[in-house]
Amino acid sequence: MKTVAFFVNPIAGFGGELGWKGTDNFEKAWQQSNFFGSERALRRAMDAIRSLSPALLSKIKWLTTAGIMGEQVLKQVTSKYEVIYEPQFPTHPEDTREFLRVVKQFDPSLLVFVGGDGTAKIVAEVLTSTNVPAVGIPAGVKITSGCFIRTPRALGSLIDRWMQGVLVEDFVDVMDLLENDYKRGVVNPVLVGEMLTLVSPFLQGEKTTYHLADPELAELTYGGIADTIAEYVKNGYWIIGPGSTTYRVMKKLGYELTPLGVDLLKDGEIVVRDANCQMLVNELRKVDHKDLYALLTPIGGQGFLLGRGNQQICCNVLSKILPSNLYLIATPEKIELLKQLYIDVDCNLRFKSPSYVRVIIGLNRTRMIKLIIFQHQGT
Repeated sequence: MKTVAFFVNPIAGFGGELGWKGTDNFEKAWQQSNFFGSERALRRAMDAIRSLSPALLSKIKWLTTAGIMGEQVLKQVTSKYEVIYEPQFPTHPEDTREFLRVVKQFDPSLLVFVGGDGTAKIVAEVLTSTNVPAVGIPAGVKITSGCFIRTPRALGSLIDRWMQGVLVEDFVDVMDLLENDYKRGVVNPVLVGEMLTLVSPFLQGEKTTYHLADPELAELTYGGIADTIAEYVKNGYWIIGPGSTTYRVMKKLGYELTPLGVDLLKDGEIVVRDANCQMLVNELRKVDHKDLYALLTPIGGQGFLLGRGNQQICCNVLSKILPSNLYLIATPEKIELLKQLYIDVDCNLRFKSPSYVRVIIGLNRTRMIKLIIFQHQGT
């Protein structure tokens, strides 16, 4: 029998659809959620735990918190859990710290947590100098650290391999994007600690920021991509996703967009800046599917197109986007280091998985790459 500690950050990811650049302001998140917490975090927690087979569950005793931070999820799939901490309500980051302090006394074999980079930062701080490996379930707005698995439903496969003894433990960096910097369009992941985790193919890897060594070549690359898409963006509605690549390419075309936000163009004119989910839904309510396009760039080092840092492009919007109307751009250096691209969303899409998609990497230059889609609808 293995002992596994488990907890949920119940407001993780709440700010995503609202266009926040994180959910660091937990008090505001609780208030705006009417004290229900983040549906995204709870849904993904449930998806993760339900990915374990009955045979695996029978071999695990869980240590968790009362209520929304853990017990609420575990009791739906197993009776083999022990509540070792009672959080306040609404919960506070200090509840996470205190739960982890209590967990250390039980010396579990593994910790599984649901959240984002802010949650991982607390785990790294409290579990430092322990030998407890930790694995994160991605549910936050910012998910740049290497301790997270690519999708919640991979947890069952990861734990199965771990219990077979085929996974090794090693340290990975825990990163965080400071929300105030992120709001200003500054992408500068800060090393905030390290975490012992289970090394496996299921981990997403760390976000990598690419800087082209030759400034002149960089300008030619962005200019070439811009020239390739210039005529396309003049017609119809275009959702422009966040990222330095989309920002620089669109700047070449004369647009000053939100560096790390989502903007909307109509027939070549900006109609919504720094949009959230509801703003996009309202603007696109009567738009025909064939007239709606999206321009995205993958996250460096991870390959995610959707579900990481751009949750403003929510399910009600994604359902309107045709696969043929998805335009992808990246520098050659970024795409060459990615084996495949990923979409990790909480709804069904029109896209097929796996499939191959075309990425524009320069003037009339493209690269084909495999696309894997993870879809979660919750239960």
